[in-house]
Amino acid sequence: MFNLEQSIAEWRRQMIGAGIKTPVPLEELESHLREEIEDQIRAGADAEHAFTTAMERIGEARFLKQEFEKVQNSEKERRRNRWRVVSTFAGTGFAYSVIFVTLIFERESAHVEIMRGELLLVLGSMVATLLFGLAGRYFARFLPIVTSEWRQAAVIGGGIFLGAVLLRVVWAMLPLNNIIEAQLTLLWTMSPLLGIGNLFGAWMERCSVERKQMNAANA
Repeated sequence: MFNLEQSIAEWRRQMIGAGIKTPVPLEELESHLREEIEDQIRAGADAEHAFTTAMERIGEARFLKQEFEKVQNSEKERRRNRWRVVSTFAGTGFAYSVIFVTLIFERESAHVEIMRGELLLVLGSMVATLLFGLAGRYFARFLPIVTSEWRQAAVIGGGIFLGAVLLRVVWAMLPLNNIIEAQLTLLWTMSPLLGIGNLFGAWMERCSVERKQMNAANA
């Protein structure tokens, strides 16, 4: 004779066996299952048929697990993105607070004149740093996927080398008449670094995900 509670208990064991082990999703699924069973019984179905229909409508365990994993991964990604934004603003704010304190110290101790335009240039470099930092991960989606790790290393190494050469050429062409101009030039030439780091970081994450998917497909 069909026993509804035993069937639900067996269904729970199947869910747990498929990997849905956290209490909240499993309890929610069981609640939906029972509601569907009650609806089927009120519509005139017997308990066994109601249970079978409800189980089919909710879905197989492995597909439910995949959906829960997608939701969990999406939530984790949102939390990581929020943390990245907060850390970008916090890190940039701290770094430029130190820079402003250093400028004030230089003005007071070394009697270096700091013009209002120079302070505005410092603020401008801070804004540029934030914009580059926030935009870096966005532009990573437009880079081609490279699954080979040594090719990734070659791309990053080549990018660092070209960047260093470019900075060396730019610095050689700039007229630096005093320490304030040198500091301003350093700030503006370094402002893209955060964005470049985020760009390569996001690109490597995309490449890693693609590589894992390829390995899983070939396994």
